[in-house]
Amino acid sequence: LLEVVRQFCAEVLAGDERRARTARDALVTWARAFIPEHPDDGDPVFDAQAARALVEQLPNIRAAIAAAERNGRAADEAALVIALWPLVVDGRARKWLGPQLEATLSRTVDPHQRRILIRLAFQDTFEHHVDTEREARLAGMLRDIDHHASAARYSGLNHAVRQVVADRVL
Repeated sequence: LLEVVRQFCAEVLAGDERRARTARDALVTWARAFIPEHPDDGDPVFDAQAARALVEQLPNIRAAIAAAERNGRAADEAALVIALWPLVVDGRARKWLGPQLEATLSRTVDPHQRRILIRLAFQDTFEHHVDTEREARLAGMLRDIDHHASAARYSGLNHAVRQVVADRVL
């Protein structure tokens, strides 16, 4: 039913870009108010109830992410994607979350948001597949932001372990 409503709204707004932009902005504003604050640089605490609420509203949040991207609201897009951090280990999100993290990262300029997105992308890589090239690229991006590079050093160690597994087991 939600998709039918979205299609109807898209048809109504198709001829009026100003109204369509306003509607997209309203969706982004709603989603920003709905999502919890993004985690700081420490380890976030998993809240099963909050994760359940995110999953229930996931189609709307994903629509808001697309609306933020379309309206050039990169900081809002990043905040919405970061709020989905509990889904990084959810197999149901495997197909779309990794590419969404990468796409959002490519448009995000705020160093704090970039750091969190990179760490989420690392987690996505660690959880779902061995991709040493992606890990190396992410580690380089993280070193550019985090000159202390503690997270990048950790990823280097993880890279070494993964390479041994890939070479000897796979």
